[in-house]
Amino acid sequence: MPPLKSNHISPTDEEDAAITAAAMADPDTFHPTEENLARLSQMKPYRVSIRSRPIISPDAPPRPSSTSSDSPSQKWRQNE
Repeated sequence: MPPLKSNHISPTDEEDAAITAAAMADPDTFHPTEENLARLSQMKPYRVSIRSRPIISPDAPPRPSSTSSDSPSQKWRQNE
């Protein structure tokens, strides 16, 4: 656990009990059980490779090129 900041104030036992009771009463809160934790520890980590090139569908329309002759900067220069 990282060291606490110098201005950290820990909750009292009564405040901690009130916080825990409010969290347990919240229906959207996930309450881990021993069974859940055991199942989670058996799962393999999932890694996503972000270094590969994106897969482009053969049916996808071609992307416009930034060097095309009809770019706004090219049109502006042609009107000079």
